[in-house]
Amino acid sequence: IRSVLLFEETLPRQFVVQAEKIKEDYENFLSLYQWKIPLKTNYILLMGFLSLLIIFAALWVSLKISNWISVPIQKLAYATEQIARGDLDVRVELKRDDEIGMLVDSFNRMVRELKEIKLSLENAYLESDRRRVCFENIVENIDSGVVSVDEQGRVVTVNSTACRILGLKAGDLVNRGYEEVFNYIESEELRQYVKGIRLSEFGSATKQFDVKIGGQMRVLKFFISNLKDVQGHSLGLLVVFEDITELLKAQQALAWQEVARRMAHEIKNPLTPIKLSAERILKKWRRGDDDIGAVVEGATNTIIKEVEQLQRMVNEFSRLGRLPQIKKTVTRIEQIIEELKHIYRDFEQRISFEIDGSIPEVMLDRDQIKRALMNLIDNAVAATNGDENILIRVNYSENSKQLIVVVADNGIGVKEEDRDKLFLPYFSRKKGGTGLGLAIVHKIITDHGGEITVEDNQPKGTIFTIKLPV
Repeated sequence: IRSVLLFEETLPRQFVVQAEKIKEDYENFLSLYQWKIPLKTNYILLMGFLSLLIIFAALWVSLKISNWISVPIQKLAYATEQIARGDLDVRVELKRDDEIGMLVDSFNRMVRELKEIKLSLENAYLESDRRRVCFENIVENIDSGVVSVDEQGRVVTVNSTACRILGLKAGDLVNRGYEEVFNYIESEELRQYVKGIRLSEFGSATKQFDVKIGGQMRVLKFFISNLKDVQGHSLGLLVVFEDITELLKAQQALAWQEVARRMAHEIKNPLTPIKLSAERILKKWRRGDDDIGAVVEGATNTIIKEVEQLQRMVNEFSRLGRLPQIKKTVTRIEQIIEELKHIYRDFEQRISFEIDGSIPEVMLDRDQIKRALMNLIDNAVAATNGDENILIRVNYSENSKQLIVVVADNGIGVKEEDRDKLFLPYFSRKKGGTGLGLAIVHKIITDHGGEITVEDNQPKGTIFTIKLPV
């Protein structure tokens, strides 16, 4: 330094104060600037700590919320798996007032109801199984044959009695078509009847058929019923049948015993006046009475009258005994009615015929049905006088599959107490009657598997109704 220049100037006080303040502020700045990095570091650390704290708090809260929701769901899922394995005693223990609590309560209620339903079903199954076993034992041990057929015509059930009657084993028929039955039963009438059954229209029926089983003629009585569910849909047929061959033989033996007893009684009745008349003639002849001629004439007339009565009775008895075996053929009932019209043409003013034109052909014995109708018409003619009428009406019932023949008159009628005896042999209220006419009619109709009933006509008279299966 060669030289120094000094100069001095007096500055204003204000300026100096400001300069000192600036200097002081600068020094403060320098002092504070030294704290910049430490403060920044501390701030960063504090913010990082607070951020971590907030994150951890959020995670804790989210975990709590997740557990609050997921744990009940997991319990429900586990309980569902237990139920799927069949454990209906499982329960989800959780008491909450929110939607999850409502869901758990509903789940527990559902499980409780499922358990009750399961117990109910188990009890119902046990009861059903008990009834099934009981029913099977009953079916297996009854004296009637039982065969059930489903809606496709396959045999479902065959009991031991049916096997015994038909001479087969259950395995020969079960799960096979019902047509297989006719390999063991020979009956065209039964075959045609079964073929004519329509499940949609059929209800039930009781029929009697003459069949051949193993080369022997048997009489089987069938009860056939259409099995239906609660909606009325057909499930198939139940066929119950029994062999009544021996029963019919026993009934016939008893019937003939009764006929013989009644015959002996009826023969005794005319024998008494014949004996008395003969004794009177002998007595008069021995004494030589003058009126022996008149006595002989009167007694002879009595004897002749009683002998004629005996002859009529014997003739009727012969007719009853000579009734041939039923021989059914396809017949049109209209042809029989036309023949009856011709036979009773002298009574055309009193007898009228009504025929339903929609009558199908019928399997019956033409001659015997004609004889039965003639007996009924003869009785009606005898019960009416010249101004009283007789109606023969023939129609066909589609519902019951029956031919219905009605013989109605407005004559003297039948007493109430006599109705149950009308068809018994030798019962008659008609003077000179043998009591065999209606017995013959009844036998013919029942041999055809039909029935005959009697009721009052209105305002008077009698109605005989014949129902024959078609």
